[in-house]
This record gives sequence, C-alpha cells and structure tokens, in this order.
Amino acid sequence: MKLMTPTQMRKIDELAVARYKIPSLLLMEQASYQVFKEIEAMDSKLEEVVIVCGPGNNGGDGLSLARQLMVWSKRKVTVMMLTKVDKLAADGRIYYEIAESMQANLVHITNENIEVSKKYLEKGDIIVDAIFGTGLSRTVEGLFAEIITTINEEEAVKICVDIPSGIDGLTGKVQGIAVRGDVTITFAALKRGLVLYPAIDYIGQLKVVPIGIPQELINETQTKYFSLEKRRNESNNA
Repeated sequence: MKLMTPTQMRKIDELAVARYKIPSLLLMEQASYQVFKEIEAMDSKLEEVVIVCGPGNNGGDGLSLARQLMVWSKRKVTVMMLTKVDKLAADGRIYYEIAESMQANLVHITNENIEVSKKYLEKGDIIVDAIFGTGLSRTVEGLFAEIITTINEEEAVKICVDIPSGIDGLTGKVQGIAVRGDVTITFAALKRGLVLYPAIDYIGQLKVVPIGIPQELINETQTKYFSLEKRRNESNNA
C-alpha cells in the first residue's frame, strides 16, 4: 500500500477539487460520515459523545460529525471548541454555523475556563479527537497540551480523526504529547507517520476509509514509501 506524506495528501485533496470539481465541503462531509459509522457501530450504552475540535480542517471534520450525530443518532453530543471560529478552515466555519443553528451544545474552552473541560470529558463515553490533523509539525503546548493530557486520563473510548492529535504525519514523532487513541480513522490513503514509531503506539485500531477521492489520484501520486500487506492465499480457500 502506498504511504502518503501530509504534503502529498493535501495536493490530492486540491486535485479532487480542481480536476474533478468535488466540493471540499463534500469531502469533509464524507470524512465525518465514516467516523459517524464507526460510532454508530459501537455499543448503544455509550451514550455521551464529546467531540474536541481544534483549528483547521480537523476541527471542521468534528463539527460536521456533530451535525450527523444530532440528526441520525440517539446519542448525546457535546462539542468542545479549543479554537476561535475564525481559526477554522472555511468549510469548518460553515459546519460551525450549522451546529450553532441546530442549538448544539457548543462549549468554548480557553485558558481562563479550562477547568470546565474536565467536567465534560469525564462524562463522555466516547471522546472524538478532532484537534490537529496530519500536517502538525510543532510542539503541542499550553491549552492543547492540557486538554490532551486530560483526554488520555479518561476511560472513554477515544476515536482519532485522521491521526491522533500531536503526532507528526510525516515522521510519526510525538510533538510533546499526543492523544492515545483506541481507534484511528484515516482518510483516503495511509499516511507515512502512522506506520512509524512511536506513532503506532498511539493509533489503536487503524482504519483507512474512502471519502470520495477518485482512486486515480492516489494511483498517479509518486511516492518512495510503501507498507507491506498480507495477501490472502486464494488457493487455500478454493
């Protein structure tokens, strides 16, 4: 299987929009739907879902997920915002406005009220990590580091959106601190950093899921990195 760098994946996303006219909003919708399906397959007794949203597209994925859960699921949803709305990507701001109009439980966490975050994280049966995406290349500090520390202390099922927040998507390095996920759902292609140490100790069960990007874009992307796959011996199953 090809391994993509964050830069290559960003280019593939851009080509999906430019060449195939696929709206980026639709790609975000499909990405969050894959996470929604994972959650809905879990035990219905896991009633409380806390989605932790950071800046950029990763936070937008979390907000899109919130809408889907509110429409189609019986689970209770809380969205913890760790960023100002203007720090979200354009698509993320659209989903924020949707969540706001649906009267979602949007909790804005800052350094001034960080103690509030523990109350919400403690009651979560499922915590969705939508803080940072694959392009993170700086040390996680301050508010973000404190929230990740609290997430890791909780016994909830932890689902990481695309990559555990705090992991470098290229090198697999932990940028100071990272979410320890039970499940990581990564989109369209496997990212190089996810198969390297120490990242593999943080991802839990790894799932690579499609989000509507044409396979041709993956096939034509040149890469130096591949992972080995175990292929079933069809002759033994004849």
